[in-house]
Amino acid sequence: MLRDECREGKESVEGTSGKGLNGFDNGVEVRRARIYTKGESFLLVPTDFKVELGVSGGFKFSLNDFYLRFNRDKYIDYFGEHRYKPFRKYLGLDNIQLGVFGAPMGLEAFGSAVVTTFMEPGSPSEAFAPGDRLGIQAAGSAWEKRLTWALGIFSLSTNKDLGDASGSIGRVLGRVTLLPWLDERANSPRFLHLGVSGSYVYSGSEAIRYRSRPESYLAPEVVDTGDIESKKAFPYGLEGALVYGPYSLQAEYLHSRVDDDLGDRLNFWGVYVYGSWVITGESRPYDRPTGTFRRILPKKNFSLKEGTWGAWEAGVRFSHLDLNDGPILGGRMNILTGGLNWSLNPFVRVMFNYLRQNISNAPEYDGVAHTFMLRFQLYL
Repeated sequence: MLRDECREGKESVEGTSGKGLNGFDNGVEVRRARIYTKGESFLLVPTDFKVELGVSGGFKFSLNDFYLRFNRDKYIDYFGEHRYKPFRKYLGLDNIQLGVFGAPMGLEAFGSAVVTTFMEPGSPSEAFAPGDRLGIQAAGSAWEKRLTWALGIFSLSTNKDLGDASGSIGRVLGRVTLLPWLDERANSPRFLHLGVSGSYVYSGSEAIRYRSRPESYLAPEVVDTGDIESKKAFPYGLEGALVYGPYSLQAEYLHSRVDDDLGDRLNFWGVYVYGSWVITGESRPYDRPTGTFRRILPKKNFSLKEGTWGAWEAGVRFSHLDLNDGPILGGRMNILTGGLNWSLNPFVRVMFNYLRQNISNAPEYDGVAHTFMLRFQLYL
C-alpha cells in the first residue's frame, strides 16, 4: 500500500525585532510518502507484523513501523482457551509488540498522520512527543475496551519528522485512556475521552533537547532549547476529547521537567485546544483498543453525476508552547490555525490551513507570520 502527501505553503512575515523570521519561504514539497506491508506470520505462535518505509521532506528516508506483535486473541484461537489461563493474572493484556513504532504518549501525535484534523500536529506535540522509536511494549484493555493502557521501554529514534530532539537515550513510557461517558444508543457517536501519559527519560551521555517548527513543515525550527546537559527528564501529558456527532473538542497539556547537571530544575510546557465540525454530518471515528481516532470516511463519495460532495470538515486550533525557563531561552509561540478538509472518498483528501504564528524570545527568531498551506493526500 502507498501513502503520499504533498503540500504547498505561502507566507507573509512581519518582523517585530532585529531578529525577524528569516527562512519563512514559499515552497512545494513532498511532505511524506510511505509504502508498507503487513500481515500475519507464525513464529512459535501466530504473530502480526508490519514493515513501513517512508520518505519525508527533503527526501529523507526513514524506517517508520517495523514490528512484530503477539496478539492475545490469536493466541487463544490457536492454542485454546485453557492455554490462556497463565495470562489472566495480567490486567487485560491484549498484545506485546517489539520493533520500531510510535511510542505511546499524547493523543494528537500518537495517532496516524492521515487522520489528523490539521496538516501538522500542535507545537507542544512536536516538541515533547517521542515519535517513532525502537522499543518493546505491552498493551491491554478492560471494561469492554473503554479503558486502555500501554507501557513500554524505548530507545533509538528512527524518524526526526516528529518528536523531541533528545539524543539516543532510554525512556520508559506509559499511557492510560478512559471513556467515562459513551452514549451507545445515539444515532451518531457521542463520547468523552480522557487520557494521561508520562515517561522517565534517562541519558548516560546524551543531552536533553526540545524544539519545534511553527506548525508548518516548510518553516525552520524556530523555538529550541539547545542541548541541555542533563541525565534525566520527566515528560507527561493530559489529554481530552469530546465528540458529539459531527462536533468535537480536543485539548492536550504537555509538560517536561528537566533536572540539569548544575542542579537546576527546569520546566517546559505547552497546550493546545481545538474544535471541529464535520459539515456534511459524518463524525470522527474512534478506535477503542488504542484510544485514538481513525480517518473520516464520507457517507457519500464525491460525484458530479450523483450530486454528492464527499465529507467536509472545518476546525480551529490555538496552541501555546513555552521553552523558556531559568537560563534556557528557547522561545515561545502562540499559533492560531483555521483548517478546512475535503475528503472526496476514503482514499483522497485535500487540506487547507491558515496560520497566524507569533514567535517571541527565541534564540534567532522574533515576529509574526501569516502562513497559507495546501496539501493533497492519497491513501491506498
